[in-house]
Amino acid sequence: MNGITQHDITNVKYITVNDGTFFDLIDKDGYCLITDYHALSRKIILSEGNVPPRLGEEKKRLRIDSIDGLKNVLDGYISAAQQIFERFYSIDFSDIDKNLLMEQLIFDLLFDKYRQESVEMTQHGYSSSDYLMNILEPDAVRNIFADKVRNCIKRGMNIYSEMIKNSPELQEELETLGINHNIYEKYFSPKANENAKKKKARYVWNYMYCNQYMITSRQYRRQLKEDGNYTCERFVDDLKDYHSFVKKILPVENESPKKYFEKSMDYYFIESYKRIDFIFKLMNIIPKIEAENADYTFLVKRFHPAVLVPHENNNDLYLKIKCNYYRPLFMVENELHKQIQGDDKFDLSSYCIQLTHHQFIRAKVYELCRYHLEYTSSDYKDIKNFISQHYNMLSYHQSNEIWSKLPVKLWEKLDKETQAYFRKLKKTFTLINDSLFPESPKRKPATSNE
Repeated sequence: MNGITQHDITNVKYITVNDGTFFDLIDKDGYCLITDYHALSRKIILSEGNVPPRLGEEKKRLRIDSIDGLKNVLDGYISAAQQIFERFYSIDFSDIDKNLLMEQLIFDLLFDKYRQESVEMTQHGYSSSDYLMNILEPDAVRNIFADKVRNCIKRGMNIYSEMIKNSPELQEELETLGINHNIYEKYFSPKANENAKKKKARYVWNYMYCNQYMITSRQYRRQLKEDGNYTCERFVDDLKDYHSFVKKILPVENESPKKYFEKSMDYYFIESYKRIDFIFKLMNIIPKIEAENADYTFLVKRFHPAVLVPHENNNDLYLKIKCNYYRPLFMVENELHKQIQGDDKFDLSSYCIQLTHHQFIRAKVYELCRYHLEYTSSDYKDIKNFISQHYNMLSYHQSNEIWSKLPVKLWEKLDKETQAYFRKLKKTFTLINDSLFPESPKRKPATSNE
């Protein structure tokens, strides 16, 4: 398969714990610093001498049923990951914030729980659901509203499936991530009888809908530009629509624990791709970055490293290499932004290095957790307490002052000073957005009906 490389099984080193059982495997060459165990469900059994490892029985993972239990295990895993990087690759990760990293990893495992528990539904079920109608148009006629949503989603699915079908560059990128582009194209087919998976999780439908609705649709279509075709008045209206949408998605503090968990994750899923709030947070430090003639683009770069993938084939252990995408580190980014704002001796490169270090340790420990651990708790009160204290999505959104500054008046009724403020805001916003969502040949199919 294009984009995936087979790896020599002898070119890795096996890390064990004190009793000699397998803990991790690493690439001796250092090309892959992360090992992704998602394709392996069996134990790796090591032998003495030069005897190759073999696969044993089904892997029994350590079951953890509380947030405190996760903290205790993660503390040791983070330290182990630091030691592995330092010993075998001579990389010093002493600049990481262990507490922030631990909170991120707990949130990662909670997000996995959210995805596993998410009820799957058809496009029709999603379009006519109370969930979406209550968020967008609670007073609408249900059938009319459902038809509008269905048509919107179908239009977006058609655009994307055609893009995949006709763009060799996009196909190659998908294969690099270990995704069969033919299956992926059918996953987005707007024709229900041709779609590879008719029922999808609600968060997937949310994402598809956002690609055709609000300011997020302009990101998707690469139409969020600093030009006359996209006026500042339209920009402000788009922000109002987005803020109204997010306010209804996000939980309130007195939400029931399970709803609080689900709504926090609904927002996180969309923000992790669209990054609207992140852009506004980054805008706070752009003046300082520009004053130092520094390049901020690394701070928006998505993290998709090459990873080693152990897998089973005819009862034997094999290795391949692909790329993985890891979601952003919201709270680590927040902390780095604060440091940049408060640092008189500003050096952007050191902050970029810190961000990279956190990304690699997070990815390493996350993959180890997926192989060795199983979070089994349904104590949503415990989960809510953790999220509200350490990864509060409502606070993350509300901390951007732009949402309280959106005008109630029509654009033409605003004074010149306010209009100038939003014109400057739009210019900086679109500059950062272009770095996050650049134009690309892979988004322009070889054959087009346009």
